[in-house]
Amino acid sequence: EITINDNEREILIDKMIIDYHCLMKEARSILSRIYGLFKIELRDKGSINVIVQRNMEDLPLDTKVLAFDFKGSTVDRQTIDKDDVDMEKEKLMSKYKNKVLKDIDLGIVGMKFVLGFENWQKIMSIINSDSSFLQNLEVTDYSLIIFVHKYRKEDLVNNKGCSRIFPSKDNKYIYNFSIVDFLGPFNFEKKGEKFAKSLVGYIKNYKDTNFSVLDPYGYGRRFRSFCKKIIIDG
Repeated sequence: EITINDNEREILIDKMIIDYHCLMKEARSILSRIYGLFKIELRDKGSINVIVQRNMEDLPLDTKVLAFDFKGSTVDRQTIDKDDVDMEKEKLMSKYKNKVLKDIDLGIVGMKFVLGFENWQKIMSIINSDSSFLQNLEVTDYSLIIFVHKYRKEDLVNNKGCSRIFPSKDNKYIYNFSIVDFLGPFNFEKKGEKFAKSLVGYIKNYKDTNFSVLDPYGYGRRFRSFCKKIIIDG
């Protein structure tokens, strides 16, 4: 469960809930499932909004290899310490097994998400649909989460029909895909953040200005393009 602010609550109730419910009924979505929204009154401290969502880690924790959080941006999107960049791949993966890696880390680890053609078509279709849905709601800054697990046939059997879980083409891994943090409206605060980061990048002449925050349409386009680059048809 997580707390959300009033702007996020407005997105959920006023704009999203009916279409989201229909989308989830079709079972062709990797959006994190929302179970309920509660407003809790705190004595002498106002109120908070609490949203209850599904834990997206369906596969056994003892088979987890790595977890990634992708936004399609590159600024401040690295978890691996600079001193560990040249570490042997197996040692690096072992050290960061319980960390959430980000966009830059994927190149450091040297991992590719390679699927068979049919599964690749399925997941890309779902990602494109979900991202377009969020784009039309004018939200931004959501993430693609990919949990990487060791391949076990029984885990695929137990999750047969799940729209988020696919084996790698070489049957070395099982990938669990989900989209999270998708209630962020492109409001005044986000616009200010985008302007401030762009201004700082211009003043300091940053070589990399691919910041996370973008307007919903720019974010959606970049998100889908990035997913297509990292999820490969083998």
